[in-house]
Amino acid sequence: MAELTKDEFEASQCLGKRHLLSGSGEKAADGSYLWRDNFRLCGNCDPHKPNSSGACEYEQRGRCKEDPDGPSADEILDLFLNDGDDLQLKKELTSEENENRKDTIRLFCSHFGRCWDCSGCEYWELPWTKRESSITKTAYSTTHGAKTLIGDVQMFCTYFIVRKCMMGQEERKDAVRCMIELVSFLSAKGYLTDDEYAKQIISSIRPGLTFEPDTIQQKLCELWAKDYWRTLKEEKESSKKVKTDNPDIPCVGKTLDAEMPWTVEKITSEGWLLSNYDPDTVELKLPDDVRKLGVENMEMSCMKLVHIGGGIWEPSGAYGNEEMVCANVYPPPF
Repeated sequence: MAELTKDEFEASQCLGKRHLLSGSGEKAADGSYLWRDNFRLCGNCDPHKPNSSGACEYEQRGRCKEDPDGPSADEILDLFLNDGDDLQLKKELTSEENENRKDTIRLFCSHFGRCWDCSGCEYWELPWTKRESSITKTAYSTTHGAKTLIGDVQMFCTYFIVRKCMMGQEERKDAVRCMIELVSFLSAKGYLTDDEYAKQIISSIRPGLTFEPDTIQQKLCELWAKDYWRTLKEEKESSKKVKTDNPDIPCVGKTLDAEMPWTVEKITSEGWLLSNYDPDTVELKLPDDVRKLGVENMEMSCMKLVHIGGGIWEPSGAYGNEEMVCANVYPPPF
């Protein structure tokens, strides 16, 4: 089979049929074509010999049976972008606010179709889709609706923009604000049947408006660079406040690794009580200004803890990058 060009591939898409991940380079037994990037083309759409009705139009794709009602996600997002006012603040958006909103929605669209785990749908995102003038139209957004959109908001705010995006702290706050406005829009327009669920979503992501993960990460790195924990250990030992023969104090050098994120279980009077999937719970001593930045249930990834003596645990970055105390700081999970 000859290799398809981009134009041939777009022209041949039968978007009302199933596309499966498979091998490449030949025609399958069911008549469908296996394309070079392992995407199966519907047998009704032979790019070298089109069927009598021609290739399916982009808009003729069927809706997902798990999310069949109301306008599609791309239609909803276009309406949201063109609505022009802020439902929370009851004001007209400035041109800059409108551009920020567009940037967030563009990013959101790249997120919610990237993991195609919808059990009720038979479609896969294709390498090329006809976006026309819309930033919201993809294979996923045209087959799913408001139910799918609201289900992706939490992961977008609490994981995707933290782990997968190079964004500043204020940009992340803007993105969370935009998502709160989107959920409010969905509810106000009647696209959601459960207003309580919408309120729960907003409540779960609202901490992102004030949460400052970059500041927390920076402060921890500064403390490590100043040898804060080693100085604290020396001060405690010199004041004889710690009995070296205390059996409850771990041995010097004991290390708790960073395979799983550390969760702040509690803000204590002297720091943060940390835990992960390991049964150990550790109190990380902190100066008061850093201690107050903590939020219960926030998480820190790629951070190991070493007992340096005197009941003092020193955090440091894993995988040979000790000065970067943690890779990411996540807001409390939903």
